[in-house]
Amino acid sequence: MVVELEGRRPWRGLFGLALLGAVVVVIGCSVSDSAASGPSVEAPNVDVDEPASPVASPDDIEQITVELQTATEETAQAVTDAEALRAAVISSAEEEGWSDLRAVIRAGYEPMFGDESHFYNPGYLTDGRSFDPSAPEFLVVDGEGVVGVMFLADRPEPETDPPGAPFVKWHYHEWSSPLCLLESLVPVALPADGECPQDSVATRRSPAMAHVWLIDIEDPFATDMHAHEGH
Repeated sequence: MVVELEGRRPWRGLFGLALLGAVVVVIGCSVSDSAASGPSVEAPNVDVDEPASPVASPDDIEQITVELQTATEETAQAVTDAEALRAAVISSAEEEGWSDLRAVIRAGYEPMFGDESHFYNPGYLTDGRSFDPSAPEFLVVDGEGVVGVMFLADRPEPETDPPGAPFVKWHYHEWSSPLCLLESLVPVALPADGECPQDSVATRRSPAMAHVWLIDIEDPFATDMHAHEGH
């Protein structure tokens, strides 16, 4: 079962169990499992099984977010794990000087094709590390500094939950038109006559990922790629 989202899921936490709010509430979502109940919302017309028309710019591509099902329950330990991951990321950001975009670039990060608020480090994509706070695959930049990080899974649908689940959420994005992904991980181009640059493949689905936001937003683990905007 997966959950398809247009908006973001607010973080409520378990305030009586740790430092954050009372409960995680899912809003603005529809469950793709036919046995699930609850209201649904209309999502952009993204069907990865249908042929897509070529687009001139990545700005023309619509996107939906799909959250993977978690087997982890909301417990005090889960809150502690999520908080610990976020604290470690914030500490790494301070130690690495990520408030300065020049430090981000010196560390080997470069802008992602089609979204210059997302910087990726080619050396971290296939280094075998997972959820290393000092070496996230992606940094999310707003203005001159980092406002969040993004960790990538090593497979489309990971077999284990991320640390801090169910608050930290594996999810992926489906696109209305293909993008060329380097190592099947990072968008680097639009297909030209159906062809992609060397070492990249055309796909309409991103790899699985998890976000950790450094700034004060409603859900510090929101799956929206642009949850930082307006904050």
